[in-house]
Amino acid sequence: MRRQASHLLADDVLLARTRDGDRDAYGELWLRHSTAAYAVARAYPRLDADDVVAEAFSRILAALSAGRGPDQAFRPYLLTTVRNVIRDWGTRPVAETVDDLDQTIDPAAIDAEDATIAALERTAASTAFRGLPTRWQEALWYSEVDGLKPRQFAPLLGLAPNAASALVVRARRAFRDAWITTQLSRADSPECALVLGQLGAHTRGAVSARQRRVVDEHLAECTSCAIAWTEARDVASRLVLVLLPLCAGAAGATGYLAWAHEGGAAVAAAVSPLGSTPPRAGRDGSAATRTGLVAAAVAGVAAVAVAATLIVNALPSGEAPSSDALSSGAVTQQDPAPPPAPEAPPAPQPSPTPTPAPDPSPSAEPNPGPPPSRPSTPKEPGSPLPGTGSPSGSTPTTEPPAGEPSTGAPPSGGTDGTDPTTPTTPVEPDPLPAPTMAVDTSAGPLVYPLVSGADAVPGSVIDLIDEDDVVLASTTAGDDGAWSIGDFSGAECSTDPASYLQAGEHTLRARQTSESVQSPAGEPATFTLADPPVFLAPTAGAAVSHSGFELAFTGEPDTTVQRIRVPDESPCRPVPMVTDASGSYSATYSVPAPETFTLGLRYIDVATGRHGAAVFVTVTAE
Repeated sequence: MRRQASHLLADDVLLARTRDGDRDAYGELWLRHSTAAYAVARAYPRLDADDVVAEAFSRILAALSAGRGPDQAFRPYLLTTVRNVIRDWGTRPVAETVDDLDQTIDPAAIDAEDATIAALERTAASTAFRGLPTRWQEALWYSEVDGLKPRQFAPLLGLAPNAASALVVRARRAFRDAWITTQLSRADSPECALVLGQLGAHTRGAVSARQRRVVDEHLAECTSCAIAWTEARDVASRLVLVLLPLCAGAAGATGYLAWAHEGGAAVAAAVSPLGSTPPRAGRDGSAATRTGLVAAAVAGVAAVAVAATLIVNALPSGEAPSSDALSSGAVTQQDPAPPPAPEAPPAPQPSPTPTPAPDPSPSAEPNPGPPPSRPSTPKEPGSPLPGTGSPSGSTPTTEPPAGEPSTGAPPSGGTDGTDPTTPTTPVEPDPLPAPTMAVDTSAGPLVYPLVSGADAVPGSVIDLIDEDDVVLASTTAGDDGAWSIGDFSGAECSTDPASYLQAGEHTLRARQTSESVQSPAGEPATFTLADPPVFLAPTAGAAVSHSGFELAFTGEPDTTVQRIRVPDESPCRPVPMVTDASGSYSATYSVPAPETFTLGLRYIDVATGRHGAAVFVTVTAE
């Protein structure tokens, strides 16, 4: 029965429970993510995939039991661990025989993949991704790498589908902004820096006619900025070309991509019924339908293709995973030989794993011993976890016998030959009308608009929703039916980047809910929100002096910007900063002592107090 409770929990909750000794929680993580691990392990045929996956889960369990290991982003951490197991086992000294010579590891192949991964870690996409909050990293992984819809990965994050949809939209925009900020550090000139800072808004059509003209003229003359603009239009989709190979290795990335795009990720993300196991990733993979995508990955990073070719029978490089495995680890894909044919479903029996976890528990952790010798029988990291059912078992479906009478609708007449009594139709509550709303954008596109109405049911909850029915902001109507919303960040001084409605064109509709009755959404209204200022210094992840560092950014000319610092008792600083006629600002600031802190910037309208979208960077003061 514990399974029925744990399968509704988010991954981070399951990790916390595992760290506290709940082995049922770890069993749920196995059910959710083991097929993803198999997809990577099977790309390296020199080692038994069952042993590799069992060892990876065993290592993570040992780390969690010791108070280490991941707090979030379990799947990328798991894939990195699988890659490390493959590398560790593949480079162990073994006695070579004539039969083994064709599978001997070429050291040059490992060096080539090491160099490829190092190059990928230096890309703008990797740097920008590492600067995002872990929650956003997870959302981007599941949406861009696994190709899942928000409703499919929402349970893994403990979110409602609408909340997951809003999260991934904000994560994509934040990633693009962070990518642009990273590009700024590589700008060839101040003019390039100014144009790069406006690429996000330019791509969404959220710039003025004057700004668009300036940007277009520069893009026509500057090749490097033109290339950056092309990438900015679809930068989130490039994540799969960088993150997945960093986590899974070159060959592993291709195997994982094939598995994900044939629906394996969607199956693994689904909530399994009690006692069931997600289908294991097959060795066949409809390779023809994925050739274009895999080929694009190879073309995107040619070095990976070279490394992957050298390493067909070799193993990828790796490093011990950390809690930042999601942001530190991934490679692009290449097109290896088609995987072997699918194997039969596993027998529901546990097997020992190659390496014991510290302080093993007979019911939860793997037993020490040599690697199992049966390559075709899947194995788990130890005995089946209590209360989870066997991860290798399956739940049979039960259908009624062909001759069994239906228990559906009753006969049309009464049993005594009389007509049946007509049932009473239940009385439904009166429908609520959709509230009307007005959108005031007189303060300009730099800040959120003021949305208001006056005809709502007193005390009803007013939701402003977007085109996908995602709730962007809510409030309660007053006794006179009036309401207003001017903040789309969740709080007057929000320090959570994920809570801000990001820049771009937005369509709003209003609906109201009273006494559990919800109205339809009203007529839509559209507004455009400009990009926040762009950090020039410090950049994300930079080290600065706590006694004095430069804060510089670009934005709209002659505008007021508010600074946010976290941690601080009053994060939103009361003294505004004003850009000059060119849209630039630079000053020297300090912090009381060495620490890691986060800086944020957002436009603010002094007259109304309303603010716009925010941008954040985390730096270390030394």
